[in-house]
Amino acid sequence: MVLLYNDGTWKYKDNKKIEESQTPLNQKIFTKNKKSIFMVKSNVLNVGFYINPKTWSFEKIGSNGDSKEFSFQLKNEDLFGRVLTERSEISIDAFKSVALENARDAAPDMQILKHEYRKVNGNKVLYLEMSGTFSGMTMMMFGYYFSNSNGTVQLVAFTGSNLVDRYHQDIENFLNGLVEID
Repeated sequence: MVLLYNDGTWKYKDNKKIEESQTPLNQKIFTKNKKSIFMVKSNVLNVGFYINPKTWSFEKIGSNGDSKEFSFQLKNEDLFGRVLTERSEISIDAFKSVALENARDAAPDMQILKHEYRKVNGNKVLYLEMSGTFSGMTMMMFGYYFSNSNGTVQLVAFTGSNLVDRYHQDIENFLNGLVEID
């Protein structure tokens, strides 16, 4: 299969190597940032998302079964976040292909650049870095994917590929705010 771009360029769509490769476990322990003191609680699952209220804004976007629950933005910046929740449990091993297919709805050329399991605030999550073209702009998406018997959460941050270095620490702090609530 070939992917065609608005500028007339093209490339082969070949993401099978990453999709089929084994996912390593990052040995580092990831925890919420000390400045992330405000918890946004899911209305669907037993999870919350700690953010720094001085740097992040958020709004509830989902209603009546919509899986998109919250939208986030780094204040006055071009870094965005989303929380998607569902009551269905998904195997963490299956998330790689599910997340990629969902992302390809917005950017058909989306590819996984990095994948690993992480321990975040005591929970095993799948971490994905993906890149694709959305409305002529190359975007990078970073996500934590977590599931338990109560359901599934996808916590993602995204920005233009040219801004990733600028927002690297903000992305890490945002994602590491994911917690399971008893």
